[in-house]
Amino acid sequence: SDARSWKWLLPALLHHGFRAIAIDMPGYGSSPGTKLSSRSELNASEDGPVDVACAVLDALHVSKATIVGYDWGAGIALSLALLRQNRVSRVVSFHPSYNPPESEKLASMTVPVLVLWVKEDQFHSLAKWRKHFQALPAASRELEVYSVGSKWRAGMSFGTDKKLGPRLQGRILAFINGEAAASPEAGSLERRLESKVETTGGKLVTQAQNIVISEDLVDKTVLWSLQETADPMRKAALNLKELRTQGKLADLYAERMAGLRQRSAFFSALPKLSPDTLSDPRVLLEMGLWSSVPKGLEKLSLPRYQPQRRVLIR
Repeated sequence: SDARSWKWLLPALLHHGFRAIAIDMPGYGSSPGTKLSSRSELNASEDGPVDVACAVLDALHVSKATIVGYDWGAGIALSLALLRQNRVSRVVSFHPSYNPPESEKLASMTVPVLVLWVKEDQFHSLAKWRKHFQALPAASRELEVYSVGSKWRAGMSFGTDKKLGPRLQGRILAFINGEAAASPEAGSLERRLESKVETTGGKLVTQAQNIVISEDLVDKTVLWSLQETADPMRKAALNLKELRTQGKLADLYAERMAGLRQRSAFFSALPKLSPDTLSDPRVLLEMGLWSSVPKGLEKLSLPRYQPQRRVLIR
């Protein structure tokens, strides 16, 4: 119900190349509105949990996704997979609080389902839910049961447990990738994303990316700066301007014509300028190629300036 409960899993997903979306359901976290009923038979009600999840996917232009849920969310994930089969590729259902209504037949599940359970959890009985697990198609269902022994406490966050957390991360990542369950690894599976980038001088360097949870930041100005995502096209255009100022364009083009691979990334990032992309020439201002809009630009819209006519702007 609250996106913050997934802080233990999000970095691992992101660092392994996945796009991760955590939802604050209405009335929880930062989402306004009235809290929805957590009764599983109401998951599919109008404007209910399934509709909310689909609305989020629509708003973010996501056609299909792996759905991961815990407790109430684990039940929503199952309902979503049964009722909106075209929107779900896989389901990870951790301690599902779910009693399927007549309209939702687990036997008709068409996507792979991984059910996770911690046997000591006194609020979620695997013995009672096993019949629902067995109702899922045998060829596409998986059950993983973990033990925390005497460490279990009410309200315990399993994902943040030093031993269990990495095992959960690894199992979920393997399932999403369609791989066999990996052997337990020591330590978190989070790792920094690294990529090769090119400096303005043409030198290849390794750029590492960190993940910071916004609510963990004390200085919100740092958050604002982190949220300002650099536009790679604008960055490449500004680099081109800098090279021109340094008198290095001739060398740059010579390297390009020679087919040097280290320059290919630079040229591929440059904006593609054409009559279509320049239908509004202010794009040159946005790219940083213009420092200001030329005087009289608006006059170019007059009929005398027909499409494809070449005009010199100073």
